[in-house]
Amino acid sequence: MSKKRFQVGIKKDFLHGESNDYPLLVFYPAVKEGSDSGPDEEHAPYPGLVFAHGYMASAQLYANVGKNLGSHGYVTAIFSAGVKEAGVDFRAFLHEISNPVYSREVSKGIPIGTMNPFKAIAQSREAIAKAIDYLSSNPMKIVRTERIGIVGHSLGGMTALQAAASDERLKAVVACSAVNIKMIANKLMGGIGETIAERMMGDGKFATAIKIPTMLVYGTQDKITPFEHGLSYYNMIDEAPKVALAINGAIDPKDKLGLKAHNLGLAIYKRLGNEYTPKVVKCMVNWFNLFLYEERRSWAYVFGDKIRTDLAENVLSRLEMKM
Repeated sequence: MSKKRFQVGIKKDFLHGESNDYPLLVFYPAVKEGSDSGPDEEHAPYPGLVFAHGYMASAQLYANVGKNLGSHGYVTAIFSAGVKEAGVDFRAFLHEISNPVYSREVSKGIPIGTMNPFKAIAQSREAIAKAIDYLSSNPMKIVRTERIGIVGHSLGGMTALQAAASDERLKAVVACSAVNIKMIANKLMGGIGETIAERMMGDGKFATAIKIPTMLVYGTQDKITPFEHGLSYYNMIDEAPKVALAINGAIDPKDKLGLKAHNLGLAIYKRLGNEYTPKVVKCMVNWFNLFLYEERRSWAYVFGDKIRTDLAENVLSRLEMKM
């Protein structure tokens, strides 16, 4: 972790795209806590981070993570893409999409008043590109524009990895519970699933083009995007440092879909997953500290004795790495 912890300012803005406008929350090191606080220019410039949220989520659901990243010296831009203002029962939604019969209708969109998944992916990709543009423009004159990374969660984890494979402005990526749509579609629908997955996510082998340091974080009990989703991406990456890990958490017999593990304390639906938050933030902060701040002492937490101890002590259930 960084030696210095910063107070965090919050700024609201918009990203203007061709298909939509995207509300933006920016968390940054500031002279005092709060909205529109003056930036801490004394210790600038700071690396920038784009945060891509999960399906049907919004920037506000990740505000605590944004504040945490800001406190570690990152200008963190979290957009909202395809938000439905009326709100959705996320647990009911996940039960619906996990039903094989229902899933055959996925190409027609989600019939519970939510966003079409094709549109959600397209908007997430566009918003990511616009958020990178935003940070590259050096807002508030405190961003180290040659050091921009990206974080993504769930569907946003997939689109963050796609951006990492194609946008040379990005220098490091952390994907949390990143979904591999092709694996889900093949499991639920067989041959037709392959066609639908290609229409939704494009080339399923896109991760072979990733050349920047990549960390993939999963929850052991996650039944929506199990560790094998991360391993599928991990195995495609050949020319970059990489880590894939699964974090252990308490088993809740009422949590049939493993929502705690899937949310990892990042997107908070009814306070699910909070126990994972410090572990996940430790992983991502040290990853970016190593590759964006070049803090060598973070090496132990992502490749060295600290992370190996986590595996030995069962904090992690799975760990794969290549330096």
